[in-house]
Amino acid sequence: MGSGKTTVGKALASLSGFLFMDTDVLIEKHEDQSIQAIFDLKGEAYFRSKESEICSQLSQLDHHIIATGGGIILKKENRISLKKSGYVVYLSSSPETLYHRLLFNKSRPLLQTKNKLDTITKILKKRESFYHSTADTIIKTDSQSADTIAKEIWTLFLNYSENTNE
Repeated sequence: MGSGKTTVGKALASLSGFLFMDTDVLIEKHEDQSIQAIFDLKGEAYFRSKESEICSQLSQLDHHIIATGGGIILKKENRISLKKSGYVVYLSSSPETLYHRLLFNKSRPLLQTKNKLDTITKILKKRESFYHSTADTIIKTDSQSADTIAKEIWTLFLNYSENTNE
């Protein structure tokens, strides 16, 4: 969360001509509620089940840029779906960068804590190995623009596509 998935995803979609989809936005539209409201009213487990449903559906699509919520990686079935569906990029940021990006953001249910930096650090520690094992590539986003990152991903994807289609 806060690594730039949506911003970079939109820039990449513009560059590639692929369609952009964001799992959190799709869940909010389907549920007609914000992520925060879903967490408050139905709980994290319910949200994660909806996230898995969306992941399964989107993994069937071609020529799409899909931004997922950071927690989608927690379920093994989602990691498998993501790996099978295409080229997976982990946008990595330091806990300090994420903290500064999310400091005043009230829409992140998992960050409604007193010590946001500590929470971010713990979340990353729990998820880091899953991100690394699922990703085809890892890109640090701390000090790069979304356009620069999108161009890098597009180049990597084109090289990947050439090598997998030979």
